[in-house]
Amino acid sequence: MSACFHWLRLSGVLVLAGMTAVQVGWAGEQRDSTLPAAGEPKKPIASAEGRDPFAPPAQGDRMDRVPPKAVDAADPFAPPRPGDAADPFGAFPQRLDPAQQRKMKIDELLQRAHDVVRTSLENADLDAVVLDDALMLLHAGLHDHPDAGMVLAKLTKHRWLRLRDESAGDVVERLDRQAEGLIRPAKAIVDFTRQRLAALDADTCPFDWRTRRKVWLELIELIIATRSGEDTSGRWRQAAAEHDDLASLYRIAHLLAVRETRPGKLDFEFVKPLFDTPQADKSDVRWAAETLMTLLLISSGTENPVQLEARDRLRAALQDERRISHSPITYTALGELYSAAQRIRAPESDLVLHTIAAHWSPHHFASFAAQAGIPANILRELLLAKPVKVTADSGDLATVLNSLVRQTVVQVWIDRGVLEHAAKLPATAAEGPWLSVLEQMLIATPYRTHQLAADLFWIGHPERLESARQTYRNNLDKIRWANPTVAAALVDSTKLDFVETPLDQTIAFVKDMHDLNVELLGANATPVTIEPSGVPLHIALTELTDSLQYDWFPDHGIIFVGPAESVARVKQHALGRAQRWARLGIEPTAATSALRSETRLEFIKTPLSQIAGFLSDMHRVQIRVPEAHGEDSLSLDLRDIALEQALDVICWRLDLKWDTDGRSIELRKTAAEPRDGVR
Repeated sequence: MSACFHWLRLSGVLVLAGMTAVQVGWAGEQRDSTLPAAGEPKKPIASAEGRDPFAPPAQGDRMDRVPPKAVDAADPFAPPRPGDAADPFGAFPQRLDPAQQRKMKIDELLQRAHDVVRTSLENADLDAVVLDDALMLLHAGLHDHPDAGMVLAKLTKHRWLRLRDESAGDVVERLDRQAEGLIRPAKAIVDFTRQRLAALDADTCPFDWRTRRKVWLELIELIIATRSGEDTSGRWRQAAAEHDDLASLYRIAHLLAVRETRPGKLDFEFVKPLFDTPQADKSDVRWAAETLMTLLLISSGTENPVQLEARDRLRAALQDERRISHSPITYTALGELYSAAQRIRAPESDLVLHTIAAHWSPHHFASFAAQAGIPANILRELLLAKPVKVTADSGDLATVLNSLVRQTVVQVWIDRGVLEHAAKLPATAAEGPWLSVLEQMLIATPYRTHQLAADLFWIGHPERLESARQTYRNNLDKIRWANPTVAAALVDSTKLDFVETPLDQTIAFVKDMHDLNVELLGANATPVTIEPSGVPLHIALTELTDSLQYDWFPDHGIIFVGPAESVARVKQHALGRAQRWARLGIEPTAATSALRSETRLEFIKTPLSQIAGFLSDMHRVQIRVPEAHGEDSLSLDLRDIALEQALDVICWRLDLKWDTDGRSIELRKTAAEPRDGVR
């Protein structure tokens, strides 16, 4: 699992390196100031000029290092080679004939250009940039409803700057002229895409909107005019009639533009064909939600046929989860509809909430609830009441309990030993609300359900309830030492399923799964068997460490795991840290500013002297290391932590200590004095 994650990260480096190299080709040769040029002094990162960017990191390499000149990374269309990101096993390219390779190159080229322009549009504020990116994406995403909807939503919500006595047509002409003169990376990438497609003999470039220049400009002019409150209903109908293949796009644009106008004048009959398909499809959910929200915002309170039809279509589509595109843009449309209906107490709020609660999986329901801002207590109550069914042939009680836990996003902690005993017991048939079925499964056993916290249920023997409560309280005390990011991850749900897996591999999985800094105190390959599911991460860590008589403790941005005495020294170090800051005083210095700044330690078997040099350059403070330890190598993977804590970890690994006089930082041998923490 860990190797898979690192391979994915290296693949991400390829994309970034490719884009960087392409942009350098357009804008003139530039050098990334974060990478040392040949011959520069103090080069903490080993040079890899001319090396395969996908080769395994060599000794001294940083894990996130981008090669200064990755020749092939600049051209994603060179034939794949064994070892490339497209084929980590070296066999895939040999199975592609030339036609398949050509198609793969075209698809990758189009996707890259599409992603760059889309990101540019989503972040754009300047009118001319919005228009420029929208024109390219309208044509490229014409048959992709989520993308077309994203572009139209941006166009209709954007606040267009109109000069005095300037018509909507004048606005578009002015912005089009400005856009033609803009030199921007997104435009450059599209131009590069056209050149590459021509070289590959591609049929067409979907970004070449100039073939329908007048059509796209008129569409944006209609949106701006509608936003301005002009009566444009007849013009929308005329445009849709003249361009039949774009009729749905015009209807959607009209629907979204009217919503942003007060008072809006929606042409009901014009948008009605959006729901005239004989069978609901994946776009129905979004556009029915968009229609209902528009009507709620602009209607005078009287229902109309379009509203009734959109409501029926939305209900039917929501009841069949397989027809739904579970994408952020769908959740956004449904969440906005729910919020708008809630504000005016319209029936659409109950329609959306209860239909989704009854027919969607708990995980998809939770994703919608997060987007809609539904309070946690309401989400929990609906999940506990969600209908479930257990049949007589569902398996033993342990199997049924695990199945019930997987059918909800409510956190359930099953005490150790319960599942082992339950595997020997039969399960009874039951049907009803989730919580009622769970309790019915336990009636014939000595185990019961208790609610330890608002968001955590516990299953176990009543005699162990107080112990579970104490564990929960102790964990909450630990979480108070973590920074907000780590604290949020510790209360988030997790799933660990390991059988006789070395501890270091288990920790690496937790680290990658939750994107956390987890430091194992000492190398440890002790085999671990653990399978908590649907519990908070802090409970899973407790079960993991208790099975080894270990402990865990979060210190700001790092979670330390190891023998109890080692973790105890981490806790004790808090006082030493406070004493150091008290001695340094309030006045800022180069060292104190550096110690509080964030840093990254991503090195593989790199000498301490090189790590210190890299940190010195990054934080602009001198960091001295003992000469005898300069060649000691370290592998580190810690991100977004303070330099102070990074030094703590380095010193812990090498049995050193560090201190500062406010001007520089020095790492020293611990000599013979007893260790008083991670120094």
